Amino acid sequence: VWWKAYRSDMLSTKLGYEHRFNRVKLEGWYELQQLDFDDVGTLAGGIINNDDRDRDRDVYTAKMSYEIQPRYDAYLKYEYNEIEYDESFDDAGFDRSSDGYRALAGIAIDLTGLLVGDFYAGYQEQEYDDAALDDIDDYTFGAELTWNPTGLTTVTLSAERLIQETTVTAASGYLSSNLGFRVDHELRRNILLNATLG
Repeated sequence: VWWKAYRSDMLSTKLGYEHRFNRVKLEGWYELQQLDFDDVGTLAGGIINNDDRDRDRDVYTAKMSYEIQPRYDAYLKYEYNEIEYDESFDDAGFDRSSDGYRALAGIAIDLTGLLVGDFYAGYQEQEYDDAALDDIDDYTFGAELTWNPTGLTTVTLSAERLIQETTVTAASGYLSSNLGFRVDHELRRNILLNATLG
């Protein structure tokens, strides 16, 4: 039993470029995430080692959008990722480094700024370096719908299905499906109230 929750530090860097040719827009970007987890104590006085969770994640993304009509864009998107753990083997003896991809098709809409949406579906796969860990492949989807009923209030609905990392013994990873609802309201210029359900 943990006497406190684990804590982690994350450093994220993103660099990208986009160019538009009439109705076609091409985008590409690179993102680096570095995660560093702290060890935690137990009620029995021991220490849970979390160093084997520390990792770097490199993501390379290419996206092509086509303007069907003003404020409606269809797009194709491809993401390739490389996950490299700081330790060659975790505490259970597994090499958890991997690489994978997501291939997506979607549509983005913008109805005069009051209602903005992004919807996509596709396929994803993650292949693990350790032969003892099963590869994961399955469908993926995502959506985000943002409504601005007033100039001070924003309502956001979101959904996403992703492959996530784990250090549970003998498990390579897991599929996570998330739904979210959020309301933000600007009470004053320097005070923002929000409520979130997920």
